[in-house]
Amino acid sequence: TVQTAFSPVGSPCRPLDSLASHSIDVETGYCVMEDGTGYITNLVYMPGVTVDMFDWWFAWHGLGEFRYTIWHPYAHYEAVSTNLAQGRSPKLSLKEKYWGTTHLIREDLGFGPDDLLANFMRPAFNGGVPEPGRSSAENLPGRKG
Repeated sequence: TVQTAFSPVGSPCRPLDSLASHSIDVETGYCVMEDGTGYITNLVYMPGVTVDMFDWWFAWHGLGEFRYTIWHPYAHYEAVSTNLAQGRSPKLSLKEKYWGTTHLIREDLGFGPDDLLANFMRPAFNGGVPEPGRSSAENLPGRKG
């Protein structure tokens, strides 16, 4: 069964540092903390998708028009990296192309179009320790813009 939880502003929810343990109470939901930061959690099963494919997507989708829209044309309007030079650097690995960047995202999460920020940090920066075979995009703390 899929657990869903939505925590309105002011409701108790787990702090972002709980993401470092890869343990979240729900598979789909969101949380807004008292200081305005928050997170969205969404467990998606993607059989056959490799870590390299996942890293490629996060390195690629914020670099041009319509790329994010391809994923879900009716809910994803755009995603633009705030550091295009980093994302386009041929000297960096896929992970390094998006680690330390922020993507400005326009998406409909079910309540109409909204502006969001996705901050892509090295897992160790946020207290996470990457496990072998897992993508570096697991910890995606963000703040609603």
